[in-house]
Amino acid sequence: MLDTCERIAREKYAPFNRLVDTQEPHFDGEKVILPQATHDAQKAYAASGMLSAAQDYAIGGMQLPYTVEAAANGFFAMASVSIGSGMLTTGNANLLMVHGNALQKQVFALNEFAGRFSGTMCLSEPQAGSSLSDVATRAVPDGEGFESDPLGPALPAHWQQDVDQQRRARADREHHPPGAGEDPRARTASWCRARAAFRCSSCPRSWSIPKAT
Repeated sequence: MLDTCERIAREKYAPFNRLVDTQEPHFDGEKVILPQATHDAQKAYAASGMLSAAQDYAIGGMQLPYTVEAAANGFFAMASVSIGSGMLTTGNANLLMVHGNALQKQVFALNEFAGRFSGTMCLSEPQAGSSLSDVATRAVPDGEGFESDPLGPALPAHWQQDVDQQRRARADREHHPPGAGEDPRARTASWCRARAAFRCSSCPRSWSIPKAT
């Protein structure tokens, strides 16, 4: 893992450290444009598995000790602190894994660990800056029944498909723990809607599991 991170940092981060300072982000009227090198570096970082490195096998992690994770991330920090984008994403996902409900974890945290979503900080109060204890905005319950609506409005169809796919993959990994040298993210399970059961991709067994609501 350390060799892999050193190589990615050397090839995808370090050569563009100056570029991301001189080629500033700009808004074209519809979206924010960043240097292509930023996109390529983030994709390589996510593909390495570092976003979920310290997480359990069951959710696609490698269960690395924090000391190893921190040492591996040191290569990226030294190569280009400007490009590095994993800290807020991992921090956001870790927060949800501790305090979020099951659906929030599936929709947001797992997508962040997979590199599909990114976490960020919205510094919308100038008087607070990095002193988060001075932030005046507070989240309050949004009327009666807010507990049953953890994602706000109805979940878009393509998000629901992602949720179902992640649950299938997780169920398969729990059914068949990865063997030595096997990538725990490589296996999937197929959802049999007629039988309301998951069918393992590695054996003929199927088993029922409650569907998320």
